[in-house]
Amino acid sequence: LILWRSHSTTRLFRYQRSEESVSEYGKNKFLYFRADGSGLAVVTHTGYIILFEIRLDLANPSSYRCLDNRTGNPLHESIGTVPSIILEATTVVNAAEEVTSLTGLTNDLMMFTTAGGAAKQFFWDDGLILEDYSHDISQFYFTDPNEHSYAPENDIHVTSLCYSHALDISAVTLSNGRGAYLSSNDFFKPRTVHALLASNVHNATCASINPRYHLVVFGTETGEVFVNILNYDNGLLNLSHQLTGYLDGVEGGRTPDQSKVLKLFWTPDCCCLCGVYASGTMYMWSVYGTFLYACSVPVSLGCWDLEGYNLWAISGVQLYKIPFLKSPLTVNNVSNNQQHIILQSSNQVFILPNRFPPKSGLSVYGSIYLGESEVYETPYQSFIASLGSPLENWPWQVIQVPDIYSNSNCPLRFVAIGASGQCTAVAGTRGFAFYISAKHKWRCFGNEAQEQSMVVRGGMVWWHGVLIVAAYHPEDKRSCIYMYPHHNSIDQNSVVCSIPIPSSIIAINTYDDYLVVVTGTSRVAVFLLAMSVSPALDVEMSHQKILEFSIAKYTPHPCAVLSVHASPLLSDASVPSTGLKSVLINVAGKLLMFEITRDSGEVGKPI
Repeated sequence: LILWRSHSTTRLFRYQRSEESVSEYGKNKFLYFRADGSGLAVVTHTGYIILFEIRLDLANPSSYRCLDNRTGNPLHESIGTVPSIILEATTVVNAAEEVTSLTGLTNDLMMFTTAGGAAKQFFWDDGLILEDYSHDISQFYFTDPNEHSYAPENDIHVTSLCYSHALDISAVTLSNGRGAYLSSNDFFKPRTVHALLASNVHNATCASINPRYHLVVFGTETGEVFVNILNYDNGLLNLSHQLTGYLDGVEGGRTPDQSKVLKLFWTPDCCCLCGVYASGTMYMWSVYGTFLYACSVPVSLGCWDLEGYNLWAISGVQLYKIPFLKSPLTVNNVSNNQQHIILQSSNQVFILPNRFPPKSGLSVYGSIYLGESEVYETPYQSFIASLGSPLENWPWQVIQVPDIYSNSNCPLRFVAIGASGQCTAVAGTRGFAFYISAKHKWRCFGNEAQEQSMVVRGGMVWWHGVLIVAAYHPEDKRSCIYMYPHHNSIDQNSVVCSIPIPSSIIAINTYDDYLVVVTGTSRVAVFLLAMSVSPALDVEMSHQKILEFSIAKYTPHPCAVLSVHASPLLSDASVPSTGLKSVLINVAGKLLMFEITRDSGEVGKPI
């Protein structure tokens, strides 16, 4: 077992199981990381699950010290060290037969399936199998949309299993080639599991769930990938589109890749799907099915890092780290970000302002491939040329996030740019910073404690030179929206307006003088903003809540809200309209329009 640190591409440790352990429990088959990262489980070929604890070595807190590239001096301890890690085997779970899949229902509760057709659960801390929750898949209530009822064969078993915490469903493939999704109202207890089969899948090999877009995806023996939408109105899986990978032909033509699909996995932002084929090729598509990229090296396994900037891939005995840029719209779909072409890396922002419109179209569906390298990284600037004409001739503005912020807060999560392209804000793991292009100057928190007490959650947007930030404070578990003028330093005293929010913030956006907010309780609030600026550039702001309504009936989980927009649109296009007339919400790729009633100021059912 080898554990790598993605940000600095540093190997943290290498763990070799003893000969006695291999002889008693068998060789490694696959592994699963615990949800909170505090442990991992190794599944062996002989039906054992070895649980490992991952913890910091307090006696030797750092395994490496990082040096400043300019001075050669060691960086400060808080940002210039790579932690020393201890990996220790704590528990062994005896599954009694070959384990085919393993997933976590919660951080503590695990579920696995076996080649004998069993589905069992155990708690991570003690490894004891819960007999009350152990059953055979013949006890599932199967439904086939084409036949209304379905009786599975006696000798089938689950070959792959994945679980979505947000949707509370599992996607499975069976040994007879069928694909299905499982639901239960009692943590998959026997006689409570309902299995709805996908009517279009008969030779499935693997499955994956997209919780943001409500998609259940199946790969097949013949290379097709079926993307199904989970229909909550009738509980069925409706085919959305079908994906196919293409091999390069010998004479420049392209032939379909008809080899077995080994694995399907989504980017962390759920905007791109990766498929690893038995041919050794890995393909990437957008969430809507547009082909984006095919890896040029044979790949047998791949996974993304936390924010989706690097794809780690295994090719034979070599480990590759493939860097990507992605669009800020994947997680911060605000109006100003749509006026420019913006890409972001873990510590850089690439901007193509709208005053330089491209002659040919550029589609940014989530990630753009820049190039591939072995484990050691290559600067992103060297990849711009590899994108080819006309991109290499476009006047990209490259903004490097300063070390004082990036060293302790990378990778970047949110990027917001002003309408004119002169103000750019970035937010990483804690706090935020912004850059003023006209002055070539960054503004960061002067107080590190204030920076580290805040997590940007819900996005950022510029409004008339004021940065609006949706923040969460982990220490006291409260959410608030703050507003900072661009010409002031960043600290608590520079906040010109704040709006406490009673629950977590999912998305924000502005339209004219309106601020619209979606919360974790599936409520939408609209505020009217007012601002005055004195000759000395002292800014005063106020806000007034003018509208609030619930969307709980129209979304099964708040994470399905992809974006929110206030607009002047009405369902009757023949009626001229100005000002705020409706609220548009993208829920799992489905656009809902809530019209505001003129007389009552309330909203009706969505259109």
